[in-house]
Amino acid sequence: MGDKVYFRHTKAGELCERFDRLHLVRGAQIVDTVPTYRGEGRTFL
Repeated sequence: MGDKVYFRHTKAGELCERFDRLHLVRGAQIVDTVPTYRGEGRTFL
């Protein structure tokens, strides 16, 4: 319990493989910035 679990649609990995973080947007405002698995130093082959 407490471990992160990654759920993503088929093409989401293309973005997460290339960027260290994602910006979460609500309307026209960035409300949070979170690391991708690449940003956490992980890769999935």
